[in-house]
Amino acid sequence: MNKKLLKGKIMNIKRIIVLVLISASSGLLCAQRKTVNMSDRYGILTVTPLDKYTGAASLLKTNGVRSLTDVSYGDGFGGVSQKIHVGITPQGKDLTESYEYNSLGNLQSRTLPVPVLSEGASGNYKQILKSAQEYYGHSNVCSRFAYEASHRSLLLKEFGVGDEWTGKAVSKKYSCNLESIPVQRCKRYLVSAGGELVESDSPYADGSLRGIRSEDEDGNMHWEFYNSENQLVLSRILDGDTFFDTYFVYDEYGNLVFVLPPGYQDHPDLDLYAYIYRYDYLDRLVYKKLPGCAPSYLVYDAAHRLVFSQDGCQRNDSLWSFFVYDIYGRVVVEGECSNSDKHVRTAGETVVLGTLMEGDTGLAYSGY
Repeated sequence: MNKKLLKGKIMNIKRIIVLVLISASSGLLCAQRKTVNMSDRYGILTVTPLDKYTGAASLLKTNGVRSLTDVSYGDGFGGVSQKIHVGITPQGKDLTESYEYNSLGNLQSRTLPVPVLSEGASGNYKQILKSAQEYYGHSNVCSRFAYEASHRSLLLKEFGVGDEWTGKAVSKKYSCNLESIPVQRCKRYLVSAGGELVESDSPYADGSLRGIRSEDEDGNMHWEFYNSENQLVLSRILDGDTFFDTYFVYDEYGNLVFVLPPGYQDHPDLDLYAYIYRYDYLDRLVYKKLPGCAPSYLVYDAAHRLVFSQDGCQRNDSLWSFFVYDIYGRVVVEGECSNSDKHVRTAGETVVLGTLMEGDTGLAYSGY
């Protein structure tokens, strides 16, 4: 391995990514530029340290700190042709996945990850199709994808792995909402200025929602409808002529406020069947209610970090969960405290929660 490649100062960060040219035949790192062909591919080497370390170079030494090493090989056209998790298996072998693309750059096939049995943890580019077939005992070890023949390249079919699934696919069809066709008809729910749910008398105009119909290998049908902001509005599962609808309702700022599952369509009771969310003026989630449960409250400090939360059971005892952060914004202490609602909510508007390091025992002998 050419250690000169690692010259230069690299900051002490959690993950290090090095762009290198890797010889497929030898696995050696090369500093000079090369023309990418089938035998010489560029690669991205990603090293994730598991222990404290002093510099990037030590991660690539045989006697360095513990780390996870991944290699992604390019195909010469901007795609990734193979990913290798170096020495990740219990036997210390490389776990390898391969990818192929069509002429438009869309993913066309993906091979199941396979531990390469013939080599150790080398990180070399490998031909794995035969190894995958032997390892899994199936000839069909690749997921395959078919696309619409247009510039949109919409996914039409996805074929799974396994010999039993050969020739069977999850298929997709693209359409829109249409009032004249029951399966493509969508109710329209709105959120009032006061945050209440309102069912509009007029449905969505034809063509205003983008629809995707999915059919699995067993013929089960599923529709999804999206608005102009690409937000999911309706998820519809079909069982013959019966619809099981889940509606998603957003406010004028695009925040999800209500989720109305199939039970709500038969019994429109928000308390029993709806998921309800409310936000403050900064679009932070401050109220969350699950079906049949008392609501939960969430309070943030002036730095937008969650500092208090309270569910229905805690509210009966005037208890709140609290969260303490270190100087890097990581939660280091959490627990329960007794506080009045007024004090908690006022603190959330005006206080930035910080830490003061004094002594060795920390808060409640936690060390922090």
